[in-house]
Amino acid sequence: MALVPDAIRLIWRRSRDCTRPPRALGWRNSRRRMTRPVYRIIPTTGTLDGGTLAAQPCCAPPAFPRAAMLGHPIQIIQSPGFAFVLTEAYPVYRIIPTTGRPHTAEQYLYPTYMGDSTAVWEGDTLVVDVVSFNGEGWLASPEDRPTNASTGVWLTSDAMHVVERWRRIDADTLEYQARAEDENSLTIPWETPTVTFKRQTVDQIEEVLCRPEDGPETYLSRLG
Repeated sequence: MALVPDAIRLIWRRSRDCTRPPRALGWRNSRRRMTRPVYRIIPTTGTLDGGTLAAQPCCAPPAFPRAAMLGHPIQIIQSPGFAFVLTEAYPVYRIIPTTGRPHTAEQYLYPTYMGDSTAVWEGDTLVVDVVSFNGEGWLASPEDRPTNASTGVWLTSDAMHVVERWRRIDADTLEYQARAEDENSLTIPWETPTVTFKRQTVDQIEEVLCRPEDGPETYLSRLG
């Protein structure tokens, strides 16, 4: 399908009134039924079943969908056949082919924080398929509250597979929703809430560097 001209480009920030609870496919109990024991954090001790876990990984960039749920600005640039997603927090970029071409050939594919993306337009919705994560990021933290009962960290593995749906619903509003599967850390697939981004009046995001010595809390507070 041909590129939808300028469908999602510009700078966006998550709307603060996005409060619709997330959905877990077939999940109707506590989050402990959704995450596998080896990846389950014990909130009172900060340890994992069978091991320990440091606090927030120092300056490790969060992958999408978590990056979309943190509430910090992103910038999207489009050109024929590609979409480029730039993040202001933990500044990283994604290059997303939008022609529906296959993922990078296996001999050239290696795990990364952002994964390997390919996408296709379905009407006015950009559907992005993402694989080849490095398993070093989090799907969510307690603050992200992927479910109302969330009290700990949702870790990921290199088996995570994410399908994203980006849709611009009007001149000032962009919607994002994703479905994550990870046979090593999730017992069933999980769908994010619908995240609403609002168009920003600036034409360029800033580069906000994270310094491990400052700590993640200091860094995120500077972002606002």
